[in-house]
Amino acid sequence: MLQTVCHTTAESHDTLEELVKVIARSNRVIAITGAGIRCTSAGIPDFESLNLNRPDGPALIKLCLELFEHAETSQKSLPHRLLMDLLKSGQLVRTYTQNIDCLEEQAGLCINVSKGPGVFISDPTSDTTAPLQPSLPRGVECVQLHGSIRLLRCIKCRQQCTCSTTSRRGRTLQPGLLRPGILLYNELDLRAQTIAEIIQHNLSLDVDLLLILGTSLIVHGIQKLTRKFAKLAHKNDGIVLYINQKGPPRKHCIVTHWDGVVDYWVEWK
Repeated sequence: MLQTVCHTTAESHDTLEELVKVIARSNRVIAITGAGIRCTSAGIPDFESLNLNRPDGPALIKLCLELFEHAETSQKSLPHRLLMDLLKSGQLVRTYTQNIDCLEEQAGLCINVSKGPGVFISDPTSDTTAPLQPSLPRGVECVQLHGSIRLLRCIKCRQQCTCSTTSRRGRTLQPGLLRPGILLYNELDLRAQTIAEIIQHNLSLDVDLLLILGTSLIVHGIQKLTRKFAKLAHKNDGIVLYINQKGPPRKHCIVTHWDGVVDYWVEWK
């Protein structure tokens, strides 16, 4: 049964302390993050509600450049610091984010998916439950499921460059519009096979805590990913902790269909 924990009530204080202890003693943590960790904490505007039908439209390009400029001057938020603490302690297996602002990279997480899943054994006995050794190749530490605003791609020649002042002003030829390297609805992700292999690798580990931070869990793809890792955490006697301003989405506005998937919802503003 889903338990609601409100940080402003005295009744929830003991539960919060217990949840902190659960996080501290967890050995293998998967984190799934969304816009809430940047819009609320890092001061970056939200744009998911806008209707952007044309992937090469001027409105999309202008919006992403504004988001890029906001992200470049933003400080890492409390959730980002939590993720880095878990990474440094060897507890964090991987973060999967819906965000495209690259704040995870600014916080210190590797976002290069070409590095693959990395090596996740703690010693020669291949104990898959112990904390990770920082000396082993970790691979990509944060998978950006929806792409990155730091990359631009020409819609004609498909050449990529980084979204910086130099790259934006340094083009002497104009073969076509530059569009942000983000994934919109119904677009094919050229990294799909690599990301699928990383996810499959993580599903083979003894994950004992799933942290869901700042996402509404409305997008179908993120729902499927969440359910897969939640099942894995429960299999290993772990828990699923949902930290968000609003609770998990409800089906038919009455009965939540996340009962048995999410164990605790911590109301966080």
